Amino acid sequence: YRVASFYYENMNLRSYYEKIEGLAQRVKLRLRFYPPITSTSDFFFELKHKHLDRSIKERTTLTGKNLGDVLAPNKSLSGLHPGDKVWSKCAALIAMENFQPFLRIDYTRKAYFDRHDSNVRITIDSEIVCCHYMGDPTQLPHIPVIDKQLRVLEIKSPNYYPFWLPLLIQKYRLEKWSISKYALAVK
Repeated sequence: YRVASFYYENMNLRSYYEKIEGLAQRVKLRLRFYPPITSTSDFFFELKHKHLDRSIKERTTLTGKNLGDVLAPNKSLSGLHPGDKVWSKCAALIAMENFQPFLRIDYTRKAYFDRHDSNVRITIDSEIVCCHYMGDPTQLPHIPVIDKQLRVLEIKSPNYYPFWLPLLIQKYRLEKWSISKYALAVK
């Protein structure tokens, strides 16, 4: 399936430099959706925190009718989703840091789940492309982020390794790499 995200950034590229400098505590805002965009589409506003080696993602759902407001530059968003704690945090951060929609990244994802442990998931991302956000949410990205022959494989599990992971790593001589689609797209 196709995945798309609008990433928010400020004039100083705060999220980008926090990632590049490897800060132990950092934050990133994105609006995730699954194309195509329609008036009935759901969008997921995500606040991603990194604290040391732990990632925490807070998420809230917005409808397609709110898309224009959320992507509008310099618009006050505090009253858009009243009573939603995650949205309140996102709107406050947007206002305090002057975050604006900055970049769109799209890719194709294949997702696999462990039959015995639904908390474990493997994703393989390909066809990763980006574009600078220029005010049109329907503008499709076309700039390759990584070589078309490469794939990004992620193993996602909460606070533990599944028993089979070390065996898989050893068998295929896999190496752990830190890859940020966002940082590569900014470059």
